Amino acid sequence: MAAYLTHEQLDALVAFAMDEKAAVDTEAINALNQLCYRVQSNMTKYFTGVMKRNKMLNERLEKYRTRENNRIEAGRFEETDLDSAVLAKAILYQLQQVRTYKLSKYKVNAILYAMYASWLYSKQARLVEEHPVATPYGPRFWHAIKKLDTGVKVSHDEWKAFAEQSPAIAGFCKTACGKYYDTDEAAMTRKFIASKAFEKVSADKNGGKWNLEINDAEIYAWKKRQKALEKEGKM
Repeated sequence: MAAYLTHEQLDALVAFAMDEKAAVDTEAINALNQLCYRVQSNMTKYFTGVMKRNKMLNERLEKYRTRENNRIEAGRFEETDLDSAVLAKAILYQLQQVRTYKLSKYKVNAILYAMYASWLYSKQARLVEEHPVATPYGPRFWHAIKKLDTGVKVSHDEWKAFAEQSPAIAGFCKTACGKYYDTDEAAMTRKFIASKAFEKVSADKNGGKWNLEINDAEIYAWKKRQKALEKEGKM
């Protein structure tokens, strides 16, 4: 039996479809039936396989999401050994390139905190080794602040060395500075202070004590909420 239809057989089938009185090769009919059966059988097997694989992948994805959400809610983020003072210096370099007004270590600190929150949200990882703490003046990275001297120009060679060692963070740094270089540091800080992440470790909630670490899971939740509001056009 033919495994496929010849042009002549196809012509005969078309003739049969157009004129019920036309003679049709029974071998062609049988071949067509076999072909249709094979197509239907193979398609059924294919889609059955696809559905099984999709179900398996969805189950794995759901388990992964659940595990990641539990890890994040517990405040367990991927760690980094990047020195906050090194990143602060990289931020300062970028700000010096655009000659931003009111250039101070607190402006650098504000951008560093904004980057820290965004990195937590997008990468589920901590950007620098130092944890930000709550102070009466907003979140602070004290180690970075104490090491930074805004009166000293950061050389291009220093930036280049940083970029070669941490290219992804360097690109992120450049983008963040491009976004915030002209933003008032006080306005940024007011936004940070108003967050639940900051409020929970403020002196008002902790018997007058400041300089308590701001919880990473709380920062992540705050940033996630910020992103949701941006999508809804409410910010």
